[in-house]
Amino acid sequence: RQALLARARELGAVIVEDDYDGEFQFEPHAQDALQTLDREGRVFYVGTFSKSLFPSLRKGFVVTPPWARDALVDIRRTSDSHGDAVTQATLAAFIADGHLARHIRRMRPIYRQRREALVKGLDAALGRWVEVLPGAAGLHLSVRARRPAAMPVLLDTVQQHMPGVLPLSAYALGKPSVHGLCMGYGCVEVEQIVQAVRAAGRSLERSQP
Repeated sequence: RQALLARARELGAVIVEDDYDGEFQFEPHAQDALQTLDREGRVFYVGTFSKSLFPSLRKGFVVTPPWARDALVDIRRTSDSHGDAVTQATLAAFIADGHLARHIRRMRPIYRQRREALVKGLDAALGRWVEVLPGAAGLHLSVRARRPAAMPVLLDTVQQHMPGVLPLSAYALGKPSVHGLCMGYGCVEVEQIVQAVRAAGRSLERSQP
């Protein structure tokens, strides 16, 4: 992280840190944002309320270096002079009154339970087909297909029981280097996760010759 900041200094560059679900980290010692280490005004910290609250809110934010703030405000005003002022004011009051922080504290252990249920379920029921990739933040898991040739069957079978699952290739600009699945768990109860993963595992077992 310090090396990245040093490289930006060498190049005279800025860094855009997109921390779209950094509120939900599940490691014992969560990493602070890169922006907190920045002493030279090189990091633009970008976030959203779509994960911490709900997607249809359609609101995000940028924490800018002081030197860029006025220019970004002018750009925002020029590009959209009729923003949703009522929703923005309501959200600002929600944050200022401490409700957002309390909501995140309440939801973090709930999401941790869902994540743990998904990881354990995948290891137990789908361990022959997938490997959970490292990552301890956010409201989704990525898994690698142990046999890339089996991806069509794997994807089709898992989607029958977990409709929101997408292939990792959906997030790739070109040919993906890793074949696997992306699984969200933010709005799924623990028992639903357990049942869906078990059902997917049984279906895959039956599909094998």
